[in-house]
Amino acid sequence: MKLRVESARIDDVLEDVVRVNEKHRVDGNGQRIETGTIYSVKVGGQKVYAVARGTAEEGVISMDEAIRDRLRVSLGDTIDPLFA
Repeated sequence: MKLRVESARIDDVLEDVVRVNEKHRVDGNGQRIETGTIYSVKVGGQKVYAVARGTAEEGVISMDEAIRDRLRVSLGDTIDPLFA
């Protein structure tokens, strides 16, 4: 799935939160990742661990600058992340 990278909500900054609509928040086996779960987000060869949170918006993934830097992505990028 392709998701557009957006900025984190102000409350999520420096909280290691990555928000994705629940219909897109599934692992490699198709299992839903519950809100509040610590999960991995992998983009290319980069991986971070984050707290799963939801958003009503479809087609976006929101994260703060620290997580974007670790994943080597920028605001507005379209990425195909792997969740586990």
